[in-house]
Amino acid sequence: ARAARGAAAGALHSVCGMLEALTRSDADGRVLRSGDDPPELRYVNLNASMHFERLVAKCHAVVLAGGTLSPVPALLRDLFPTVKQDRVVRFSCGHIVDAGRFQCLALGRGPSGLPLNLEASKRATDDQRDELGRVLRNAVRIVPGGVVCFVPSHRFVGELMSRWRSTGLFAQLEANKPVLYEDSTSSASQLLERYTSLCTGDSASKGALLLCVVGGRLSEGVNFGDDLGRLVVVAGLPYPNPTDAELVARMRYLDAAEPGAGRAYYEALCWKAVNQSIGRAIRHRLDYATALLLDARYVDDVSLSSRLPAWVSNSLVRCEGGYGQVHGKLATFYSRFCK
Repeated sequence: ARAARGAAAGALHSVCGMLEALTRSDADGRVLRSGDDPPELRYVNLNASMHFERLVAKCHAVVLAGGTLSPVPALLRDLFPTVKQDRVVRFSCGHIVDAGRFQCLALGRGPSGLPLNLEASKRATDDQRDELGRVLRNAVRIVPGGVVCFVPSHRFVGELMSRWRSTGLFAQLEANKPVLYEDSTSSASQLLERYTSLCTGDSASKGALLLCVVGGRLSEGVNFGDDLGRLVVVAGLPYPNPTDAELVARMRYLDAAEPGAGRAYYEALCWKAVNQSIGRAIRHRLDYATALLLDARYVDDVSLSSRLPAWVSNSLVRCEGGYGQVHGKLATFYSRFCK
């Protein structure tokens, strides 16, 4: 009965919040309806800058601080579009770990030489699923502890599991590390507990491979420090669903104010997700880990360094030599810590 009363109070609070939002005269507000089971109504404000401008006008200085603010230009455009650039001071400090304890590798071709292209229209092919599996199979053989691989969607996780089981890749992965994966029905807490036990118990040196969804329950607010994240893999560029009602409304609003701003916002969402995924590892000064960015677009992007935090871009290596170059760098890196 107490739980039922709590649920009812929460629902009533949501209704009151919606009614309060609807009483505001705000040309930048939108009411969005999404979903059918159950249907959902949301009120969103498409212009956060109007609220920040009030703060800026009243303050001597405004400080924005955070662990994942990159890409910064998009953030400044969204929050302070009227503030002149000469009034903005940027500071990015180095990471707490020494440079030799972290490396970021970008890989565009798998072990068989196939270009990796995991964009939505192409990652559904068996060739791409197999090549991703081969990269992970080879990597887990030499990486100690836990390996966390972030993929774009729950659906893609299911497709990978089905394909790898049918081809024997799943068994090859499990021969080196137990494989755990996040799906739409799994309990995040139980999955994390199981993964932690595999990486920190008696089998800690063997670890496990965990497949997570970017933007899912394990991609934000969960730390994969020490043996929980010796290798963090970001498979593909995690662009959000372009048909999402709120995203469509926000991009249209931005484009109306400045042509091209909607696409810039869309790009920024993707790179913020990449940076957040990388940031799950390396939690203290004695930690060590590798970030592996899997997709030909990472290697080909001439602006890649500017999209990443300084502590990541400073160690970035575009492995144009293919997987062999990555394998060599992984082996050399971990040999320094696993003696």
